[in-house]
Amino acid sequence: MRRALPVALLVLVLVLAGCGSGSSHGLTNVSVNTSASADRGQKTFSAKGMSIHFLFPDSFRVIQLTQIRHTAGKTRGASKAAIGIGPLDLLVIAHYPGALRRPLTRALLAPTRRYFNALISKLAGRSMSGVFKSLDGRYALVYPPIPVSGLPAPVTAQVVNVFDGRDEYELQCQATAAGLARIKEACAEAVGTMTFSP
Repeated sequence: MRRALPVALLVLVLVLAGCGSGSSHGLTNVSVNTSASADRGQKTFSAKGMSIHFLFPDSFRVIQLTQIRHTAGKTRGASKAAIGIGPLDLLVIAHYPGALRRPLTRALLAPTRRYFNALISKLAGRSMSGVFKSLDGRYALVYPPIPVSGLPAPVTAQVVNVFDGRDEYELQCQATAAGLARIKEACAEAVGTMTFSP
């Protein structure tokens, strides 16, 4: 029996943030709604057309993305949003509706992991291997942080791909050395509090 692999996917978003809106490499910026959380000092992330939600520090602000350096896979219909503390210190959320031919099942984990490992490795320029975890009852493929060059300052980026039905969400936590501690903490909080609305 032939297994259906993901059709599209993935952006290793290596971003520059700044003024502007519109799309970059087929990913459209979407508006972010933040609301105060019952947890003191926290906000809840929600974005137009995305079912993903998570907590983040209330000191973070919405960041408009202006440039995406590298992409792999189909980005048609995809959207992106970001929050952070500066133009290179941010959490980027990309949504790829209908990216999978069918919802991810246990039987498809190995081929999906191979597929994503190849894409991430190509974008990272080195061999990368993700580990599947469960986030809010969904499969998530988590990659270790990697150094990234080609931006105004060196950054480290960590990618988490979450599969919600046929949709894929990519959370990229990107940080300079100066912002690394705050972004790492916010990334762990986002992953640990992630939920999906129906």
